[in-house]
Amino acid sequence: MHNGIPNSIREQANEHFKTLEQEYDIRVILAVAHGSHAWGLASASSDYDIKAIFTVTAIEQYAQLGSHRETINREFGEIEIEAWDVQKFAELLYKSNEQAIDVLRSPYVY
Repeated sequence: MHNGIPNSIREQANEHFKTLEQEYDIRVILAVAHGSHAWGLASASSDYDIKAIFTVTAIEQYAQLGSHRETINREFGEIEIEAWDVQKFAELLYKSNEQAIDVLRSPYVY
């Protein structure tokens, strides 16, 4: 177990990040535990919620309107990933969005 997250879950999550990177042509730059596992409230039946921040691989996509996704939501069995584009994440922080702030507070980084 590393940082409160079982090694098997960390390994699975890293594989899922690779899948998302290939499917959406992105690069995951930060991923943290979110929800019950982040705050020590998980039960035996709790899934693993992950918040992630990504950038597009082809940076010129940022110069085109509507050229890339702002959010990606995927479930992989007991692992649930919600990922935000770095610009979307910055916008949410600017608006004091509680979930975005929780990303910065999370004690567990993948």
